[in-house]
Amino acid sequence: MSDLIEHHDTLVLLLGDIGVFGFKDSIASHPRRVLNIGILEQAMTSFAAGLALSGKIPILHTIAPFLIERPYEQLKIDFGYQGLSGKFVSVGGSFDYAALGATHHAPGDITALLAIPGFEIFLPANSEELENMLRTELLRESLSYFRLSESEFSDPRLDPSASMPQLLSKSSNTVIVAFGTAVKEGVEVSEALDLSLIYMNAITTVSVEKLTGLLTSSGFRNVVILQPFYQGSISHLIQKGLNGKYVLDLGVPRKFIHDYGTVEEIKLSIGLDGDRLKSQVEEFINEQ
Repeated sequence: MSDLIEHHDTLVLLLGDIGVFGFKDSIASHPRRVLNIGILEQAMTSFAAGLALSGKIPILHTIAPFLIERPYEQLKIDFGYQGLSGKFVSVGGSFDYAALGATHHAPGDITALLAIPGFEIFLPANSEELENMLRTELLRESLSYFRLSESEFSDPRLDPSASMPQLLSKSSNTVIVAFGTAVKEGVEVSEALDLSLIYMNAITTVSVEKLTGLLTSSGFRNVVILQPFYQGSISHLIQKGLNGKYVLDLGVPRKFIHDYGTVEEIKLSIGLDGDRLKSQVEEFINEQ
């Protein structure tokens, strides 16, 4: 991001009191284009819309619930309704800040943004993917959300330059469609049960159409949707590709998580750990 800011005067980075130290050199070099707005996310979003109207490309960064849920009306009206371009980069995934409780969780961010027409969503699984996405997408006129996690997953089969469905293996008529960082568990379960695996790192009109076509043409009988956000967030988007197939929709349960602890402890408590996922998928296959 610092490199892009250095070379493109139209970019303005707004920080919600997160990542400030990491951008200290950029703040010193470009004090009018790298700003720490502080804990004022609603004002930051409206200010960003003003920048967009003036020809700038605003990039906003803070923890996911404060970037998406707190200023939701500003996202909807200031950006969505007016058809403005803006880039929103979160951190924290659904519950990376597990030790801080539900105020810092955001499993509903994807559901919320899909209700604002025009939003494109990017779900990198690792830093290399993220860098490719930022270099490709930041200068485009688009309304984009980059959903980051504090954990990352790499696999030699992942193409960091692709924002399309990636068929990582085809060994069964049951396929797991893993979104974003859930590809870690997708690889674990698919290898343990010898299943096919598709990786999705973007939710855009083009990527969804490609996924729908892939599910329709590849002869899969059973589809397991594995998402690191609320269960059921994206199945409606790929409904055409699911017609006539048996579907298991897995994700974060639609309930408040009252537990504190580590990310792995939260996954264990809500059934998104590898062992529980394998059991659920095995049971689903055996029922068909």
